[in-house]
Amino acid sequence: MSTLRVIDRGEQVAFSYESVAVDVATEARQAAERINLRLRRTAEDVVEIGRDLTRMKERLPHGSFLPWISAEFGMSDQTARRFMQVTKVFASKSNMLLNLDASALYELAAPKTPIEVREEVERMIEAGEVVRSADVAELKRQHAASEAAKFSADLDAEKATAKAGELQSDFDIKIAEAVAVAARKIEDGYLAKQAQLDEQIAKLRSENARLKAGPVTAPIIDHDTGNVVSFTPRSLTEALAAEIDAEHDEHVDAEFNETANPEKRARVVVGVCRQIVAVKADPRSVFRGMTQGKPEQIIAENKAMIETAFSLFKSIKDQFDGKPRR
Repeated sequence: MSTLRVIDRGEQVAFSYESVAVDVATEARQAAERINLRLRRTAEDVVEIGRDLTRMKERLPHGSFLPWISAEFGMSDQTARRFMQVTKVFASKSNMLLNLDASALYELAAPKTPIEVREEVERMIEAGEVVRSADVAELKRQHAASEAAKFSADLDAEKATAKAGELQSDFDIKIAEAVAVAARKIEDGYLAKQAQLDEQIAKLRSENARLKAGPVTAPIIDHDTGNVVSFTPRSLTEALAAEIDAEHDEHVDAEFNETANPEKRARVVVGVCRQIVAVKADPRSVFRGMTQGKPEQIIAENKAMIETAFSLFKSIKDQFDGKPRR
């Protein structure tokens, strides 16, 4: 086991024990004798030296401890603190002192020694290993390296998290921009469609106003001769226009076919006749529209619809011509 270096006290000023109480002076002299003896001994005595120093630091009057250790042992405040720190750490762990030298004690007892290093030394001593100061210094180095690596890893993780946050922010911005572009396109499409509808409505209103403004000459087919003749409907008064609108309203009513009486049905037919005349449709265009590109079933239905309408209009015209009613 290594021993502590004894400091030459030849030039040290003697401590004045007359400045303290008699019982304290006696106790201090006895402690000084023990400490001087133990300064030449092994690590076990380091703890006891620290114990005596701690005790006398508490017992001596304020400001007397440093002069006392300087006069009696040539000891500095720093050295005394190292002894007392060893006692603080190892006083209750006497089993560790057998395999530790004094310098290892100082290394372990230092306030900045990590608790993990002290625990590892305890494990080594329990396993029967002798721990030297160099061993403790190596354990401290390894612990510092491990902490540095951990700090670096934590820093890298923090940087990665920050980078991920930046990427997420950029992604959110791009999503928001894409949504804004899509919204503008939808709005532009809606406005364009609305403009088309407004144009169509304006045209219909203009046509409606033209029809209401005066008579319109329209070609129709004479049923008896098959010749195209001109037909000029009468001028539409406000009352007649309202009547046409009412006929149209009744016609589009979803319950019309279930509830309308014969008079209402007749008014709808009159309105339809006026509309047929007003649109100036070309018979060939109507035929193409009812047949071109249509399935056979639809063509058959359209033909049946025309035959039904033709039969109705012929019966009406026969009554105008004074022919027997069916």
